Amino acid sequence: MQADRRGQWPAGGHPGTQADPRAQWPGGSHPGTQADPRAQWPAGGHPGTQADPRRQWTDGGHRTDGRPGRQADPHRQWPDDRYPGAQADGQRQWPNGGHPGAQADRHGQWTDGGHPGTRPDERTDGGIPRQRTGGRRRSAESPEEPNRRGHTRRGVLAAALVTLAGGGLVGGGAIWRLSGSGDGSGSSPASAVSAKPTPSPTPDYLGPARKRVEAYVRATKGRIAVAVQDRVTGVSVTVGTQRFQTASIVKADILAAVLWHAQQDGKKISSADRERARKSITLSDNDATSVLYDRIDGKPGLTAANRTFGLKETTPNVRWGMTLTTVADQIRLLTALSAEDGPLTEADRAYLFGLMSKVDEEQDWGITAAGTDTTESYVKNGWDQLDADNGKWAVNSIGRLVEPEHDWLIAVLSSQHTKMETGIRMVEKVAKYTVGELRKIPLPS
Repeated sequence: MQADRRGQWPAGGHPGTQADPRAQWPGGSHPGTQADPRAQWPAGGHPGTQADPRRQWTDGGHRTDGRPGRQADPHRQWPDDRYPGAQADGQRQWPNGGHPGAQADRHGQWTDGGHPGTRPDERTDGGIPRQRTGGRRRSAESPEEPNRRGHTRRGVLAAALVTLAGGGLVGGGAIWRLSGSGDGSGSSPASAVSAKPTPSPTPDYLGPARKRVEAYVRATKGRIAVAVQDRVTGVSVTVGTQRFQTASIVKADILAAVLWHAQQDGKKISSADRERARKSITLSDNDATSVLYDRIDGKPGLTAANRTFGLKETTPNVRWGMTLTTVADQIRLLTALSAEDGPLTEADRAYLFGLMSKVDEEQDWGITAAGTDTTESYVKNGWDQLDADNGKWAVNSIGRLVEPEHDWLIAVLSSQHTKMETGIRMVEKVAKYTVGELRKIPLPS
């Protein structure tokens, strides 16, 4: 909506409808169609398209610079592409209520967010206002002149906005600074208010613990790997990806496979096989293990069960003691066997871990060294002299330690020991150190 200095808007609801004391509206049905003693409106369908004695609008309200619907009077440019006809003269404010603060005076800035820093200038040609790069424009006139002319209601609202934001100036220049532009003297008040302190990062306890374990394993100068996972907190660490011969730790895997196959067939294992299972786990009896291995058809049966258990890096062998595996796969096995929603029934889980808690005293070594006085221990160890290593020993230990606030699954595999006792000491030291480092990690709050 618009007025010149000599007339009034005849219809507030029709932007661009204008009266002139020297002319009449030629078409009441087309608001914005106007006659002027010096120029003609070129397109009745485009309210706000206007010609003055020094400019002509091109056909259909489209200026020569290609911006539709924009308009100029002898002294100012239109700052808002989207609202042709929203115009101010030297004594009035922008009437468009949809853009609070969209305003121009003869000393200030255009404050519409679409054109920050653009300013009217009577010396500008082509309808493109000259760009401002600083604060308010300085002129020969007093900077207080807008105040002497008085304020419309929008001027008062703009002044209140500046006052609330901490500004001391009244006018377009101060509002423009609030919109995010500035003269390089500092941050805008809006950005200062919205700034929030960056929260402190959560301390990384696991990363340093893993590095210490890696350094400790390297310092052993042996062929050894370790993996530990806490079922309660979820923290875990794995050091070493190499494969090892299982030796007798595979007996826990074989018994789990026997239980799983019987479950698939809807049967329970016989009392004779239960006795063989007891000997296999608690005494590490090889003959009893071989009978159980045959019961599941050997390598194919163990492979099928391991697929269900989620193992990825274990290769069964017809000679069960020469099965190859990794510490990561042994943690997967222990996870499947201990999970409430795992492949074994609750009764079978209790049966298997019950046997692992009753190993012979002479075989109660390995990962149990990492336990405390309140720890419940479940273990299966394996040891063997390997022809492929010129008779050197492979010493392995897998199992579970349950204590207040922790449920550790642990696997330590090693080889190339000249003596079995040397291998046991190394396995126990690595297990104890690794679990000890993870115990230092604070529990989740």
